[in-house]
Amino acid sequence: MLDEAFVGLIVSLFFSDCTDYSYKRKNMPDNKSLELLFILNPSSGGENKTDWKEKINKYFKNKHVSFKIYELPAGDNDKAELKKQLSDKPKKVIAVGGDGTVKMVAEELMHTETMLGILPAGSANGMAKELNIPDDAEKALNIILNGKEEKIDVLKINDNNTSIHLSDMGLNALLVIILIKKISAECGDM
Repeated sequence: MLDEAFVGLIVSLFFSDCTDYSYKRKNMPDNKSLELLFILNPSSGGENKTDWKEKINKYFKNKHVSFKIYELPAGDNDKAELKKQLSDKPKKVIAVGGDGTVKMVAEELMHTETMLGILPAGSANGMAKELNIPDDAEKALNIILNGKEEKIDVLKINDNNTSIHLSDMGLNALLVIILIKKISAECGDM
């Protein structure tokens, strides 16, 4: 259906193992709802990775904000575990990873009022760059708290593929396939 082709998704322009790291700051009432849920993908990024758990904990050390850091497990069950974490109904969910992590989290937040933030922790961070989200951890975290909310369009392709940043089809996709086959033939399987 054409009216389902574009879906609004609230995105805050944040300078955006199964271990559960939950933190409540001093003087925070026990019944205070979860404000921030950080979804950390430990597989994202290159060789010189930022220690996002350390940066997030240091930044929020003296702030009265309830937050939780959830580290995605390796494997195919990321979405199931992610859904469990979202059952806490946080006000904002921050994808800490690359474009794949952002896409996965965004898909789970569609049709909700929960805001999505991005901490660029991938190797390319295409969407974060398009949104002018800085790589600097402190600046990015500052915007998580004080950022301006914006809506973006989401493209749904054939009811089972979601695009929030960019998608390939046609000639570009064909060129990628040809290139991969050529490299595999010359260098072996990748």
